[in-house]
Amino acid sequence: MKKFFTKKEYEIMNVLWDQERPLSSADILERTEGLPQSTIQVGLRKLLKEKLIEVKNVTIHTKVATREFSPTLSREEYIGNLLGKGNSFRFAAQFIQKNEDKEELDRLEKMIQEKKEESLDGCTEV
Repeated sequence: MKKFFTKKEYEIMNVLWDQERPLSSADILERTEGLPQSTIQVGLRKLLKEKLIEVKNVTIHTKVATREFSPTLSREEYIGNLLGKGNSFRFAAQFIQKNEDKEELDRLEKMIQEKKEESLDGCTEV
């Protein structure tokens, strides 16, 4: 499995993870900001090749086939794989950079401070 998604692949995966039904590239386009259709299609091809998504439905309308995609990997599995490979620092850094919720960041900051204090409390002078 791929260690990390590119920023664009991650954006596509987030859209797929957030939905309870398969989505077409047009559906994904509607739910993303600033990603051109061609970029979405390239991302979908890469994710398909790596078996991280699958084609769930194909519909034909006036000689045009539309494929709908679903993830084969859950968000939780992806995060678990990242953390399980010793990438917890990179994951945490990415989470912090993308997070705009001040309350969540404050909670994280408090947790980090508590962990530092625990580590210092466990040290004794000789």
